[in-house]
Amino acid sequence: VGMVFSQLFPNQPNLVKSVNSMINDKIEMALKDNNETKYFEVSITQLFEKNYLYTGVILLFRDITEHRLAAEKLKKQADELIALNKLKDKLFSIISHDLRSPVSNLMKVLNMNDTGILSDDDLKIMLPVLSKNIGYVSGLLENLLYWSRTQMQGETINRINFNLHAIILDKLNLFEK
Repeated sequence: VGMVFSQLFPNQPNLVKSVNSMINDKIEMALKDNNETKYFEVSITQLFEKNYLYTGVILLFRDITEHRLAAEKLKKQADELIALNKLKDKLFSIISHDLRSPVSNLMKVLNMNDTGILSDDDLKIMLPVLSKNIGYVSGLLENLLYWSRTQMQGETINRINFNLHAIILDKLNLFEK
């Protein structure tokens, strides 16, 4: 009693502006209390007597903190899902490229053999390279199947120590001809 409205909510200029505009409105506002933020939806209803004489205002505060926090959580989860989906797309693109070349080469050699372009001697020369490439493709597919199983079962990854040098040498053999 005896206070100007703007003194009641000094940090809420939108609320003060809506109340002073003398029109009905609905706004959202945040209030901090002991390092905790509460969110409110405020319905502003102007009161007039005989439709022209301003007599006051009714403010109806509705606590929407839980709704607002749930919406923020959903937004965060949606952003994470978008990022995961982009990662999945990138992963599938990389895997597709890794699988395409060896399988395509095998198909070309088999096609050349079927059409008689390739001699038996040429085929014998190419078989070790094709076998090696198919071995790498098979290893990649096994790793993918294992990874997908762990993802579906919600398993966690256990860290292990390994010989990186031996793995790199094995992968370098892939690029040798």
